[in-house]
Amino acid sequence: MKYLVEALDTYEKLDISDKELGRVPLTGELFEVSKDRLEVLLGKNDHNVAFVKLVENETPVEETEEATEEVKKEKEVKPAKPFKKKVTR
Repeated sequence: MKYLVEALDTYEKLDISDKELGRVPLTGELFEVSKDRLEVLLGKNDHNVAFVKLVENETPVEETEEATEEVKKEKEVKPAKPFKKKVTR
């Protein structure tokens, strides 16, 4: 599962580049990380400081596909009968 996080100013203050991004993320920049990486960036690191804040949990792909199928089923509508127009002269 991936997590959406927002970079704090800690990266810039300590002038540390993110290992996965390969650069210093800007304050407020959003990016995705794994669960293990999230724990490190939230404070379980050598500096004992948070580099990001959690914005939201991303939905696993399997759940998204199931939800999409359910929505498709709900939206299925029987085709309308053809409209017959009376022609008057």
